[in-house]
Formats: sequence, C-alpha cells, structure tokens
Amino acid sequence: MNQRNAGEKPEKRIDALEKKVWKLERLNRDLQYRLRFEGLITAISSKFINLSSDSIDAGIDDALREVGEMTSVERTYIFRYNPEAGTVSNTHEWCARGVEPFHDRLQDIPLERGSWLAGKIGAGDVVNIPRVRDLPPEAAMLKALNVEQGTNSLILVPLAYGGTVTGLLGLDSRNENRTWTDEVTALLRILGEIISSAMERKRAEEALRRSEEKYRTVLETIEEAYWEVDLKGNLVFFNPSLVGLIEYREDELRGMNYRDYTAPEDLERISRSFNAVYRTGRGVRLDNYVFVANGGRRRAVEMSTYPIRDVEGNIIGFRGVSRDVTERQQAEQALHESETRYRAVLEANPDPLVVFDREGRVVYSNPAFSEVFGWSAEELEGRVMEKFIPDDHLDEGRRMAEQMVSGKRFSGIETERFTRSGERIPVGISGSGYRDVRGTFMGGIVTLRDIREKKRMEEQLLNIHKLESIGTLAGGIAHDFNNLLMAVQGNVSLALYNLDEEHPHYRLFRNIEKSVKSGSRLTSQLLGFARKGRYEVKPVDLNHLVDDVAKTFGRTRKDIVIHRDQAADLRAIEADEGQLEQMLLNIFMNAGEAMPSGGDLFLATKNMVLEKPDTNFVELEPGRYVQLSVRDTGVGMDKETMDHLFEPFFTTREMGHGTGLGMASVYGIVKGHGGHIEVRSSVGGGTAFDIYLPASDAPVQAEGADQQDVVKPGKERILLVDDEDMVLTVGGQMLERLGYDVLKASCGADAIALCESHRERIDLVILDMIMPGMGGGQVFDHLREKYPWILVLLSSGYSLEGQAREIMDRGCDGFIQKPFTIQELATRIREILD
Repeated sequence: MNQRNAGEKPEKRIDALEKKVWKLERLNRDLQYRLRFEGLITAISSKFINLSSDSIDAGIDDALREVGEMTSVERTYIFRYNPEAGTVSNTHEWCARGVEPFHDRLQDIPLERGSWLAGKIGAGDVVNIPRVRDLPPEAAMLKALNVEQGTNSLILVPLAYGGTVTGLLGLDSRNENRTWTDEVTALLRILGEIISSAMERKRAEEALRRSEEKYRTVLETIEEAYWEVDLKGNLVFFNPSLVGLIEYREDELRGMNYRDYTAPEDLERISRSFNAVYRTGRGVRLDNYVFVANGGRRRAVEMSTYPIRDVEGNIIGFRGVSRDVTERQQAEQALHESETRYRAVLEANPDPLVVFDREGRVVYSNPAFSEVFGWSAEELEGRVMEKFIPDDHLDEGRRMAEQMVSGKRFSGIETERFTRSGERIPVGISGSGYRDVRGTFMGGIVTLRDIREKKRMEEQLLNIHKLESIGTLAGGIAHDFNNLLMAVQGNVSLALYNLDEEHPHYRLFRNIEKSVKSGSRLTSQLLGFARKGRYEVKPVDLNHLVDDVAKTFGRTRKDIVIHRDQAADLRAIEADEGQLEQMLLNIFMNAGEAMPSGGDLFLATKNMVLEKPDTNFVELEPGRYVQLSVRDTGVGMDKETMDHLFEPFFTTREMGHGTGLGMASVYGIVKGHGGHIEVRSSVGGGTAFDIYLPASDAPVQAEGADQQDVVKPGKERILLVDDEDMVLTVGGQMLERLGYDVLKASCGADAIALCESHRERIDLVILDMIMPGMGGGQVFDHLREKYPWILVLLSSGYSLEGQAREIMDRGCDGFIQKPFTIQELATRIREILD
C-alpha cells in the first residue's frame, strides 16, 4: 500500500479511482472517435481515387454528409474562393434533418480586403470559433451571417492546392458550443486536402475535356483538311474536310498513304517537303500541287506541314493543313482572262481613256491617250497630271471630280485640254467613279474624245450653210435684176428691130445693149454662186477643157509658167461646159493676181474613188470622182481671207477693181455640179484648190457647128403671163412686132381664165415661173391637165435649174432666160411652134 495514501479516507480514495477510470474511459472514447474519424478520412480518400471527374461532386456531397454525421454537426459545406473578385461562393452543402439549406443565398459573398476573415484565408489559417457571439468586432460580417443561420460554433478549414488557398471546408454546430481539438482539426485539414485535390482534378479534367472538345469541334468544322501521318506517310488521323476533299470514305482513308492520292508529278515535291520538316524540325509550306480525288478528279491544293513529337521531343510523324484552292485558281484564271479581255478592249478603244485613283494619280492610260496627248503610259503611271487642264477650265474639272465622288456620271461635255507639247485642243469628256465591294469611292474613269475633226467639220458645215443662205439671197437678187434688164433689153430690141445702122441713135442703142449684156454676165455669176447657172449639161472631157482655158490664160500672162500633170485615162464628167470655163478662168485669174511678178501654176487631174463617207468630204457620197488640182506660187492668204473667200462681193482688191463674185461663182458652180472644193493656203506659201466632181461613164460628144439665130415672124395667138408689168408690157410689144396675136395675164388665175375662154385659139403660152399666189409650176400642171394641146414656153429670171428643171421634166416645151432679145425670143417660139 502506498504510504502516502495510508492515512486517507476510503471515500477519497474511491473518488480518485473513479476519476482515473473516467479519464481512461474518455481517452479511450477519444481514441476510438479518432480511429473512426481516421478510418472515415481513409475511406473517403480511397473513394476519391477511383472516382471519375463526373462523380466528384457527388463524392464531395457524400463526404460532407459522412463528416457531418461523424462530428454530429448540423451543416457541412464547401466555399470556393475567388481571389480576383475577392468573393466566396457556396458550392456544396449538407444539412442535418430539419435544418434549412443556405446554399442559394451564399453566392458571391464579398470579402473586404484587409478584413478579419480575408486575413485568415490569405494566411491559410484554420478558423476555430467555439462561440459565434464571442467573435471580435472586426469579424462582424461573419458573426452576422452565422447568427442569421442559427449557428453557435463553427470551424473553417482552408482548401489549398499547390500552396494556394482555393476555398474553405466548414462545419457548423447549431445546438451546442463546441471546441474542435487539434486532432480533429488535423483530420479536417487532411479531408480538405483530399477534397481540394479532387476538385482540382475535376477542374483540370474538365478543362482538358473542353479543350479536346474545342479542338475536335474546330477540326470538324474548319474547311481546311487537317491530317496526321506517321513517318511512312500513312494517315493516322484526319478531319471530315479531308474526307470531302479526297472523296474516299473514312474507313478507306484510315491508313492510306499520301502517295495514293497525290498526283504523280507532285510526289517528289511532297517527299522533299516531309524530308525538310524531319531534317530541320521546322514547318514547310507547299503551294500549287494536286490531289487526285476518288474517281480521278484533280484538286489544286496548298499545304502547310509541321512535325509531331513524342514526350522526349523525337519526331514521330507529321501533321498539316491542306486547302482546296481549285475554285480560287479557277476564279483567278477567270479574273486574269477578264482583265486581259477588258484591257484589250480598253487598249483597242480609239478614244483616249485614263483611270485615276482617289488622290488623282494615274493608274492606267490606254494607247489612244498617248497618241492624242503625247504622254506615254510610263510617264503618267502613279503621277498627278499637271498642266493638263487649262486654268479657265479648272472649276469645270473640279465639278466633274465632285460628280464622280458623289456617284454621278457625266457625258459628252465639250471642253479643252492641253497636250504634252502645250497644244490646246477641243475634247469631249465622259466620266464616272468606280468603287470597291463595300461601295467606297476608289477613283474615276475618264474617256476623252479628240473633236478637232468634228469642230473642223462643224465649221465647214457652218460655212456651207452660210454660203447656201447667201446663195439664196444672191439668186433672188439676180432674178429680180434680170426682170429689170428684161425691160431694158426688150425696149432696146424693139428700137433696133427696124433701125438702120446709119441712124444717129443706132450706136446709142447698141451701147445700151452691151451694158445690158454686161449686167447679164454679172447676174450670171450671181446665179452661178446660187447654183442656178447651169444651162446645158452634157458629158465633158475635163482635160480638154483645162487645156483650152489654160492656153487662153497663158496668152495673157506669159510670165507665168503652167505645169500639167493630167491623167490620160481621166473619166468624163456631166457638166455645163460654159460654167466650167467660167470656173477655171476665175481660178486662173485669181492665181494670176496672186503672182503679179510671175510664178508657177500647177494643174493636175486624176481619178478618185470614195469608198465610204469621209469627214474630209462631208458633202460627197461614196462613189467615183474626178479630181482637179490648181496650185500657184503666189502670195497666199491668211485665215481671215480664207474664211470669206467664197462669199459674194468679198474682194481684196481696191474699190472699182472687182465685183467680188469670181470665187463666189466658182463655189456655186462646183456645188451646183454636185462637187466639193477645198482650199489650202498660207501667207507667202501660195494657194491650192482641190475640186472634186462626180465622174460619168457617158461618152464625150464631138462639138457641132454653131447655128445662127434667124428672126422669123409669125401669126399665131400667144398668151404672155408675167407678174411684172414692165416685162408684160415690153414682152407684149416684142411679140406684136413679130406679128403674133397677143393675150396678156399678170397672174396665174387670169392666165387660166383666158385659156378657158380662148381654149381653141391659143397656140402658145409664154409662162413666167416665179409669181405670187399661183406660181408657174401650178399653172403649167393645170394647163397640161385641162388643155394638153397648148404649148408652153417657160420664162424666168433664174436659169434652167431647180424648179425650172422640174417643170421641164414634167413636159414643158421650152425655156428662155431673161433678159432675152427679140431675136432670141423669135427663135425659141419658132423652135416650139414649127
């Protein structure tokens, strides 16, 4: 017996023994609890080792339940910590029967930086709270949250992975205040590591699965063909695009060698590319090779190839991407052909064309642009054209540019531009902008047309119209003047009819008659300009006519040397010989005046064929022509003189030394014969006339002897019709002197009335062509319809052209031009009546 306890009372010894037994029992209970807890942790750990990632969440829920039941708490849970957002969220929760879950309300709870709980979490400390209400003021948020949930005590164990806190494992006690021993805390830490490892594995596996799914989705959806081959070139993996490209089934492709679907001509290139990848370890790009698809269809392909390595870095195969570029190559070929075609069109365009970018730099100009403006395409490309638009057209050019930018077109604008040499030429401009596929303005396309020839032709036509208008006026003047001369000539003829040459007034009347003839020649020139001067048209040998007139002119100007170059086979022309003589004489005289001290006159004729309309001969139809050229070495003319050369009454001579009708009649005679005349001259360089007259196949007739007019009187009844009283009076007197019975009418209506009343007794009607009201043509047509037996002699101050010719062609019996003598009148009447 222990001496120290020998004196103690038995009761005390029993109490001490009981305490010792209780203590041993408690230690035993703690040991058993710890062993069961360790067994639970071991079981949970073993379970998680075999869990798939899809079962880990359920495994965590089971572990929380088992731990909660083991520790007799009312709630166990996991919070996930988000350090970037500074928040915690409840991801898993177990609650004892009858306890309200708080999972949905515990999401994204903010942890203020520097707060009490944030500091604990950041340090990786266990938060052991035996009594919630005893939490310090700095843990107010945690205290309020747990008071709301009815929690009396709790423990929060950090979840860590790789030294980083990822969350919290928590146990809440609602019914009692609990102190968590170091042994339990240590076991909870182990459980936290198990759970955090499982959660990290789940996260990693899910990330890997997402990556693989994303990778597979990309491979299955991309248009490019992805493939992997071993070192022998056998396919070990490929995506659906390769199946579509090569058109073999998937099971046929697996294991197929690249040589089985590569065009024979490209096998060597593919082999060299694989060798290069294996040798260098770097990727290789290969363009423009051919896959032969199932069925033999060829596909143009581009390929990029890279090495496949094992974990030790050894190359064990090749991976690559192949792109089908067949359609692209076809499109490029079509684009190239289209560009070639359109470039050919642009370069064949006879009009200058230039393309500008948005800054006004030239990106293209066609050959026609170089031909007209002188700049080569190389000089212009990439440059802004300077000194192209005249200063007075700059505003106009800016407006054109603004229209192109705004999407508007312009066309046919006539303006002026400079050539490379500085010549200012008239042009017609059309243009529009061009845009890219998004509608963005990229530049302008401008077409220009050289209208110098057009302007020259317009000026030529304007001169023609002007001369035609003047010709109409001149013809009217000549007609009225001939009526006046008719009165003078008629009275002189009456005076001279029976007048003896010894009569003292005979010479006076002859002088008057000469003056009348001189005036008649003047009107003849006016009518020639008015294209109304042709009297007798017949086939003419122009060479013969030129020779005759040149000889006559040469006798008067022996100081001028005449040179001839005449075609021996020159075709005939149908013309009034007298008018052509007048035309030639006027041209020769004009040349003589330009060479006052003598010189050279060159005469040439030749045949010419105009096969199609030509702007150089605006009035000539295609056909055969005879060309006459007359060139002198005289003083020449300036442009102003040439512009007025063919106008009547225009002369460079001094007053009283010319009528100004010579060249006007030349112009009228040429135009009246259906021809064309051109003049070329320069001051000090002489003058050249080129005349073109229609050729004829009719043979030239030999000249007959001239017949002398013989005055023959008559006794028939003649109706004289004229609206001019003086002509009517003198004409009636001339007819009466010749012995005819004369009726007179001053208008067409009176003439028809007289024919009606004397229908059987009128032998001849002398009918004026131009009358007010009913003209000569209408009267003639009426007479032919009602009284076809009455003969008609047409009389006019105009010549036998135009309306007179038309009346003659309708069956009129004869024509006489005013002014005429009594001898001419008698001859014409007897030609018709006899």
